[in-house]
Amino acid sequence: ILTVTFTEKAAAEMRQRIEAGLGPGAVTAPGASLYIHTFHGLCARILRDHCYEAGLPPDHGVLDELQSNERRERLLHRLLGGELQSVDELSLERLLDLGLRNLNAIGDAIGSAVAKAKSHGWSPEEFRTRMLDSCQSFWSALPAPDAAPAPEDVFDAIRESLPSKWLGDAGRSAEDKGNDIRKAYYGTVKSATVTEGLAERWGRQAESERIAIRLCAAAYEVYQDELEAQGLLDFDDQILRTVRLLSGSEEVRREYQTRFEYVLVDEFQDTSPVQMELI
Repeated sequence: ILTVTFTEKAAAEMRQRIEAGLGPGAVTAPGASLYIHTFHGLCARILRDHCYEAGLPPDHGVLDELQSNERRERLLHRLLGGELQSVDELSLERLLDLGLRNLNAIGDAIGSAVAKAKSHGWSPEEFRTRMLDSCQSFWSALPAPDAAPAPEDVFDAIRESLPSKWLGDAGRSAEDKGNDIRKAYYGTVKSATVTEGLAERWGRQAESERIAIRLCAAAYEVYQDELEAQGLLDFDDQILRTVRLLSGSEEVRREYQTRFEYVLVDEFQDTSPVQMELI
């Protein structure tokens, strides 16, 4: 039996209940057929048992959430200090193009981007490509401001044409952005002069989002390259590397597929795409 949950507390409670019914060692004894883990605990166990097949050193380290946040914060300080100027997307010039008054927003955006990308199993390049495509889909769904339909139609077109979630602006949804544009449109649709100003504003916003996407992708790439160079994983990498191991090695995959007769997942509806792929 494989049982997967989201918190160490829940996993510990399940172990206690099972051992109370089946006796001490039912879960922890060598060769026990019960695996009761969090997603990260399960992946840590698989990677520990198959580190060479996964391309990892036996003593690879795993960063906890606090350590990952500290590394991203140091990356932000290096970015703001001009230490990453050699990467065009991370130059101070690109930061100025964003016109952000609150520099903490840059760190929040990078953290959100890395978490979102890893939850989908995307590399930095996949993140860049997918998000730029999504950005283009969002803005191309809007009618031309100088020949636009009624505001209700603008909003409906946005709702029907866009993906349900939008990473830009720290993870705001497409519906939230649609509401913003709807409000702006209500205030401008009667005036041709102001409508032209709205088109210009949309254009600036679209370009800012493209710059932000490239910046986040480049920061993600630097962050990931440094982890790999030091033989480190963060929590999200544990799942990604396990999925990569199981999909790339038929022998290891069959070992675990034949080991478990039952797979139980707590709060299954809350699994991320990469967690779903693992299961």
